[in-house]
Amino acid sequence: NLDLSDSELGTAVLFVYLGMVIISPVTAYLLARLGSQWSMFIGAIFFGVTLSFIPLANSLGLLIFTMLVYGSFMGIMDISMNSGAILTEIVEGKPLMGSFHGS
Repeated sequence: NLDLSDSELGTAVLFVYLGMVIISPVTAYLLARLGSQWSMFIGAIFFGVTLSFIPLANSLGLLIFTMLVYGSFMGIMDISMNSGAILTEIVEGKPLMGSFHGS
């Protein structure tokens, strides 16, 4: 139990989204080299692994670092899925993005 204040917990959650933003250029490189399917696979594997480390963080600094890495792999996964959806739209010749997001 880290006994975090609301502001400390909010700061840790902020680093999830910071990781997503920071990883964007790396994801573009992965997509160009590996394609959306393999990028998504890599992101999903490491996303799951880092998710399991979040409850093991025993300090605020370690929690922030873990959340940053977790967000990075979430970003790889998210961007790769959207890239695959765009490619599917191009092949099908009609807008499908909404159906990929559960609408």
